[in-house]
Amino acid sequence: MYRVDSGILPMNVSCVISNHRDHEKIANWHEIPFFYIPVTKDNKNKSREGNKKNY
Repeated sequence: MYRVDSGILPMNVSCVISNHRDHEKIANWHEIPFFYIPVTKDNKNKSREGNKKNY
């Protein structure tokens, strides 16, 4: 996010999708929607397909 804010990385971040909550606070601070999708070995392929459909 530092690189985006400083202009080093010229892009717009529309959301953050993650299988862990490590960066949820920073996404919220920047007012970027954060989506947590827990992934296990049993639902890994289903989670990937869901992400492709939604984003």
